[in-house]
Order: sequence, then C-alpha cells, then structure tokens
Amino acid sequence: MLSGLLSTLRGELAALFDQESLTMVVAGNTAAVLIGALLWVLLASMLPVEEYGRANYILSLGAFLANLPLLGLNVTLRAYLPRGKEELLAPSVLLTSALSLMIGLPLISLHPALPLIVFSNSLFILLTSERLGHLRYRDFFLLQIFSRLLQLLLILLMVPTFGLEGAVYSITLPFTLFSLQMLRKTRRGLKGIRELIRFFRFSFLSYLSGVVAAMGTRFDKVIIGTLYGDRALGHYQLVFQFYSAMQVIPISLSSYLLPMRSSGRPTKLQEILGIFLSMIVSATGFLLIPKVIKVLFPSFYPESAYAGSIVSLAVTVDSLYGISSSRRLSEEDPESVLISSAVSLPLFFSSIYFLGSSMGVNGLAISLLIYRAASLVAIALAGALRRSGEGAG
Repeated sequence: MLSGLLSTLRGELAALFDQESLTMVVAGNTAAVLIGALLWVLLASMLPVEEYGRANYILSLGAFLANLPLLGLNVTLRAYLPRGKEELLAPSVLLTSALSLMIGLPLISLHPALPLIVFSNSLFILLTSERLGHLRYRDFFLLQIFSRLLQLLLILLMVPTFGLEGAVYSITLPFTLFSLQMLRKTRRGLKGIRELIRFFRFSFLSYLSGVVAAMGTRFDKVIIGTLYGDRALGHYQLVFQFYSAMQVIPISLSSYLLPMRSSGRPTKLQEILGIFLSMIVSATGFLLIPKVIKVLFPSFYPESAYAGSIVSLAVTVDSLYGISSSRRLSEEDPESVLISSAVSLPLFFSSIYFLGSSMGVNGLAISLLIYRAASLVAIALAGALRRSGEGAG
C-alpha cells in the first residue's frame, strides 16, 4: 500500500514538470518579468533621461492599445481550444490583425513604430493564448524566454548606434518575429467568422471584465495623485511595483487552470500547489519588503515599507480569485467574473478616499487588499447565485 502511494505521489510530482506543467507557466512568466526589468535597467544606463522617458511612453502606449483589438478573443482561445474548437483560431487571428492595423495606422504621425507595436503586441498575446489553449506549456515557456533574450540582444546591438529608435524597435521586433507565424493561420479565416460570432458574448464579457480590472490597476494612480499629490503617489507606486512582481504566481495560475479545466482535466493538485506558492510569496514579501526598501530605497522608508507588507497579503487572495475565475470561465460563466470586477471597483475607489485620508500610504495599501478580497467574495457569491438559479430552473 505504501509503495503504491509513493508511486502515485512520484507520478503526480513528475506531472508538474512535463509539457502540461504549471511549473512551465510560472517559470515563463517569471523569466519574462525578470528579464523585462533587466531590459529597462539596461536602457536606463544607455539612454539620456529624456529618451528613456520617451521610449517608455511610446512602448507603453502601444502595449496598452494592443489590448483593444483582442475583444476578449485571447480568453476565448484559452477556454475553447482545449475543447477542440480549432475553427475559432483563424478568424480570431484575422479579426485581431485587421483591428490592430485600424487602431495603429492613424498613430503613425505620433511615432512611425506605433502601428507595428500595436500589431505585434496584439498577435503576440494571441500567440501565447494559442499555446496555452493547446496545453503546450513548454512552448509557452520557450516563447517567453527567447523573445525576451532576443530583445536583450537587440538592445545591446542597436541602442548604442540608433539610440531611442533602437530601443523602441529592439523591444518590438522580437514580438513581430515570433508572431508572424500566426498569420499563416488566417487562411479560411473569413469563413470562420460566422462560427466566431457564436462565441461573441463570451468574448465580449471577458473583454469587459479585463477592461474593468485594468481600471483597478491603472486608474487608481490617477485618483491617488489627484487626492493626495505626487509624494503619496510615489510611495504607493513603489509598493505597487513590488505587488506587480509578486503577481507572477496568481497570473500564471489562472493562465494555466483555464485551458486545463476546459479540457476536462483534473487541477486539484495544481491549485493546492499554487495556493502554497502564493502563501510563501506573501510571507516572504511581508517580511522582506520593509528591509529591502530600507536598504535600497531609504527615501521611501518607512511609509512604503509597511505598506509593502500589507499588499503582499493580497497575493494569496489573488491566487484564490484566479482559481475561482478560471472555474467560472471554464463553465462558460463570464458574467460572474464581470460582476465581481464591477462590484468591487467602487469599493476600492471609496476605500482610497476614506482610508487614504485617514491612514496615509498604509491606508492605500489596505484599500488594495480590501479590493482584492471583495473581488474574491463577489465572484464566489455570483457563482453561487448562478448555480442556485440554474437549480431552481
């Protein structure tokens, strides 16, 4: 009996490192975050401050606009490709390509690279979703690694000669190169549009959920800066950067679970592992962020230090939310995800107003924690109400 139990355990652990592995997704996203941070540190040492800021502006604008032409199709591919809905891929690529050009081309007067940035980033997001939807997690890992390493190589080769333009194209061209393979999938894409329309409701609701969630991670800075000024925003922004780095675990978990659940495969072990890793990251952040800020960012100490400990607790909450949202999406219930985002957002903004005014930066950190906890409670309640409604029906 013991030998059988050990054999089963070895098999389960081995599965964590194969092609269908959560480890591959976590490693790929972690590498992307770390190498991405290194790229910007390297650019800061190679460019004048003005050109560094301009490069950040151009690339950030292009990356933000690249989400608009997706219309939630990246989520749709992760949810339905595991179910064998291959006919959705070609029209998704065709529609995203066309919309990205329509959005990007008018911006060519702002910077010649912007149409290419929007087009390349949109297709790259779709490419990673295709890899995840086909459960090709090792390919996803390699794609994340090699695209960032190529960016690093191009920066070293191009920026010393071409400066700002070299920086912009060094970041963009690897996404272009890796994404071009998606264009081969557009054949018979027009014929598949009618089939894609059948899934429009799922895609659009998923898209709206992403837009509302993005407001929580971007518009909060506008509110804080308006209410409390640049100094408070600066402290909060540093805390938020630590939080964003720790988000690798929840983001990887939700990206992995949706296609696995949609394919009908068991995910209990991976969910337990994800929660365990999140608890480790939360505890590590809670203990170490104050020390790191005190040593490396003394001008932000102590305000940002204790706020950093507070937001680290949200990482475990985010993993639980990722598990719940992937379950809802795999069961074709994007409404619960949208409701959870829409309900918790006003609570976040009101907490920023009341707690920020009374508790300063720590209050802003508590507001973020409340926001993520409210999202988790809301999605659980929305899912329960939907199930009770279906049972009554």
